[in-house]
Amino acid sequence: MEIKQPARIFRLKHDNETIDLTDPNVAFSIKDVVNHYSVMYPHITNYKISKEPFFENDNLVYEIDDELGTHS
Repeated sequence: MEIKQPARIFRLKHDNETIDLTDPNVAFSIKDVVNHYSVMYPHITNYKISKEPFFENDNLVYEIDDELGTHS
């Protein structure tokens, strides 16, 4: 029996828009994925993962928030 890893989806939220990005390389860390996509989406360099990844349609979804917010 072969166990298949779920595909990772990186959901980018920016300016009230949501974009689902595919996993460029399963061996990449989250930081590597963000660096990869920062060429097309430079605003994600100050990202945070807004919550734990979750399953949706047999995919593991990571929500990337590109606005870190302010610290009090």
